[in-house]
Amino acid sequence: MARHGGQWPHDERAEQAVLGSATIWAQNVPVLLQTLVGSDFYVPRHQRWFAALATLHARGEAIETSGVVAEMERMGEVDGPEVVRILATVAERNIGGAMRVVAEHSLRRRLLLEADQLKKQALDPTVDPAELLDETRAQLVSLETPLTGVEPDDVSVEDFIAATLAEPTPWIVDGLIRQGWRTVVVAREGQGKTWLLRQMAVCSAYGIHPLRFQRSIEPVRTLLIDLENPDDHLCHSLTRLVSQAQRFTKTERPVNRLWRRQGGINLRRRADRTEVETLLQRRRPQLLVMGPLYKSYRVKGSDSWDLVASEVQEILDDWRYRFELSILIEDHAPKGKDLVPFGSSLWLRWPEVGIALEEKHGELEVGRWRGDRMPTDWPTSLARGVVWPWEGRWARAEGHEMPDDLGSLDDPEPQAF
Repeated sequence: MARHGGQWPHDERAEQAVLGSATIWAQNVPVLLQTLVGSDFYVPRHQRWFAALATLHARGEAIETSGVVAEMERMGEVDGPEVVRILATVAERNIGGAMRVVAEHSLRRRLLLEADQLKKQALDPTVDPAELLDETRAQLVSLETPLTGVEPDDVSVEDFIAATLAEPTPWIVDGLIRQGWRTVVVAREGQGKTWLLRQMAVCSAYGIHPLRFQRSIEPVRTLLIDLENPDDHLCHSLTRLVSQAQRFTKTERPVNRLWRRQGGINLRRRADRTEVETLLQRRRPQLLVMGPLYKSYRVKGSDSWDLVASEVQEILDDWRYRFELSILIEDHAPKGKDLVPFGSSLWLRWPEVGIALEEKHGELEVGRWRGDRMPTDWPTSLARGVVWPWEGRWARAEGHEMPDDLGSLDDPEPQAF
């Protein structure tokens, strides 16, 4: 290992304290082995000492000074008396603080190594900088694999239940979408799912429940990404939706953003991902409404549909966690087939809610192509409306009341859709 300024970060005394403590007090060995790895120690003798402790523990043998020294000698360490001297001077019963110091110095060394490698590759004109960035991100995450002396973050099952019940995941749109949820709506072309998603985006931004219009909700910071439709079509539908929303709410300056790419994008391409990620970083939406799904990626001739789906799902999930998003996506059903997302069957188990819309008797029946992971209050059908494009209908048999007549709303001149 090359040196930085003649010396790599390390603390020899802390390394000795950790190993000495584990040798004298054997109950510390499991804690040590769960927290550090051999390469976390800088001094070669200490790496062999750690390996000796690990070997004896794995064999179920007692941890004693003589046994540790003998095991080290089998590994080529000849300075047994020095180990005994260390045990007499620096060993501490509580090794938590010393382990933390060792782990922190180890992480510093690994960061320095990564920085050296990154600098060399960044200066290489044959290396794609975008790909290098992706690789570096993955490598930096892997650096955290050896623990840094902190307590594990597991909890008792009972405490988890109590905490979750006391503070459940909040609804972004009451009864329909919770924070962090993924909802995918599938229908055949021309049945009105795009109007439905725009209605949900606009109403949510203005603090109007998108399917129970008499209810107010907290306004939602919304980003609508359209990957298919021309500007004049978008303008026509959004003008009418926004006009209606402004008649029924006094919400000031709603966060209701639109980003459009009529020809679609390819999330498997670094440049396209960066565009969207910059948008998410700057606008910080709570609800991302996007579609159609199949126009968010490209399939190369040699790629399997499962590979493509896996990559796109990983990207969307990364955004969901990083930017604290709820995601609502529309997709076209494959022609002549069941109402399921286009492409890989991996999409069937990805979202929390999978909605299937099918026209029957002049309405859209709201079904499922996968069971809801948690209970929701989606209507049983959608009827074409006068005030709004779609009005929710709930079956009385399921314990839902039919929404009040929309004509009772204070709207003297409703615009027909």
